[in-house]
Amino acid sequence: MYLKKGINDLIYSTFLKISSIQVFNDNKIIMKKYSLFILLFISVNSFGQQLDKIPKGINKIIVSTGLSEKENSRLIVNKLREKEYSIQKVDSVSFQIQTSPKKFKSWNYTYSFHFNIFEGKFNVTSFYNSNTGVQISGIVFNDGGQNLIITTVRQNSFQNTIFREMKGIVLELFDESKIQYNFKKD
Repeated sequence: MYLKKGINDLIYSTFLKISSIQVFNDNKIIMKKYSLFILLFISVNSFGQQLDKIPKGINKIIVSTGLSEKENSRLIVNKLREKEYSIQKVDSVSFQIQTSPKKFKSWNYTYSFHFNIFEGKFNVTSFYNSNTGVQISGIVFNDGGQNLIITTVRQNSFQNTIFREMKGIVLELFDESKIQYNFKKD
């Protein structure tokens, strides 16, 4: 995001320099410069949009922290509370933290984050429940809930949106260099 802002600032300053050029009798020079500017703008904008593209198949974030289980737990709980997540479960024996289901935008879906904490690292996964069901002969069948979130090809899917939120929480605790991703094998 910071890189994209810097690139956009560079483009804006280049535009100001180009727009301050005096008009010469030869309009070809001016047209070439504007064409170059437009081409530069399109290519930089396309590059900037690829920076936050999420690969398909990620189901878990693994973070190497170098901290003890208790320190990791404390950091995670404090960050979740700061982000106004309700914590459903904190297990100080197995070092697991689970958020309460949270409604996804205006959809009927709910999601939760599950943290498994180990010595020197932790991993986080997310689960969703579509809260839908089918009634057949008076018996209601629902999706069972607790569906693992796996990133998809569609960048604006609810799975990728929830993944971005989960990753954002992790990035507020630790930088990108400490993060690895687990890909679900088909």
